[in-house]
Amino acid sequence: MTPFLIAVAVVALIVIIWSRNRKRTAPEVRGADAVGIASTAGQPEPDDTWLPVVGTSYHSAIDYTGDGPVEVRLKREPNNTHDANAIGAWIGNRKLGYIPHRIAVRYAPVIDAAGGTIRVPGYCRHGSIDVRPDGLTTAPLPADRRPVRAWGWTVYSCEVEGEFMNRGGLESAYSAAGVPVTESGVELNDVPALLLESADGSGFLDVLINGRVVGYLAEGEAALYAPIIRSLRSRGQALEVSARLWARRGERLRGRVTLLMPRADEVEPPSPLPNDPYVVLPATSSMQVSGEEAHQDVLAPLLTGRTSASVVATLHSAEIQRARSAVAVVEVRVGGAVVGQLSSTSSANTIDLIRACEAAGRIPVAHGTITGNSLKVEMSVRTAKTADVSDRWLAEVLNPTAVRPAFASPSPENNPGMVGRPPAATTGSDHDPTSYWN
Repeated sequence: MTPFLIAVAVVALIVIIWSRNRKRTAPEVRGADAVGIASTAGQPEPDDTWLPVVGTSYHSAIDYTGDGPVEVRLKREPNNTHDANAIGAWIGNRKLGYIPHRIAVRYAPVIDAAGGTIRVPGYCRHGSIDVRPDGLTTAPLPADRRPVRAWGWTVYSCEVEGEFMNRGGLESAYSAAGVPVTESGVELNDVPALLLESADGSGFLDVLINGRVVGYLAEGEAALYAPIIRSLRSRGQALEVSARLWARRGERLRGRVTLLMPRADEVEPPSPLPNDPYVVLPATSSMQVSGEEAHQDVLAPLLTGRTSASVVATLHSAEIQRARSAVAVVEVRVGGAVVGQLSSTSSANTIDLIRACEAAGRIPVAHGTITGNSLKVEMSVRTAKTADVSDRWLAEVLNPTAVRPAFASPSPENNPGMVGRPPAATTGSDHDPTSYWN
């Protein structure tokens, strides 16, 4: 019995050794399918644009591929019954798998234009393989594209896709911030990011930081925001949002990008801004409007079936008659109609700023929010107290000869002219992105 057990153990050991060597030894291939790896053997791949090959567990080629550089053949499969944009990945005459579906949508026209097949560098590590998508380019930001922030301040966290193929963009973002990427990982907050529609016709909405692509919006978000991005593009503008980045250094750079996205219906002002000269006040404080119960006929229709809505409010100095005297208040209007006034305390904190705007010939504009239903609507505005703005802001923004700004910054000290690119917005539920509209 003992010799038999020894024989079984020897056979098992031989099988284990053979299976390990099988994975590490590439088969000999000849002719056009020969794989040339000698010149790059042992070199790690750069942290730039690389794509993962998916579905390798269903195909045999990965079993014959050792760790390191390798040449991969990408072949279009236009007759694939599951995906007309399918791109197969091959090593020699053995199939590895496929390029991810969303990338294939973008990459398929490039490969079709090249005759249906191209060869690209690949890199295999621990049973997975990435390829460099040669020929897949992204459109640079036009020089005249002006960043604009959303009108509303309600935001939600949106995870970006495609960071794995844009490591170079992530590396550039950290380099520009002067922050080294460590092995334990490091986070960057409030990083300005632009959303641009790809020029390749794929329908992708690319996310750019410092002019480099770091990823793209998921399909659902891309479909939701594409009409808005196109509308901005027609005016030479691009939507800017705040991004949170996380990255760590390992065998290669790994990262994640999260955007603080505005509500799609709050990107642009919900109604026209005044035709006369105006200034949108810094949205540094939230103030409740009083007396709105007497103006439900104006406010309720603006909800249009929703429980809350953003509105454009204008603020005006006014007086109301009390029992013994007249009291100065800040009157609130929507669409030219009076809808209430700020409380006595809020009016006292704000009215000198309102009067300064009026004296400069500019209508003070504030971000307004209404909540409620057809029976009762409440309103608040986000604006600045007089003490929140600097003399520099007053001199430059209220100067009648200055270029009329559109949306003011939440940080007038850091952006006194209120024109051009706004500073990074704050995060959280009170995030107040700024915007500049013509």
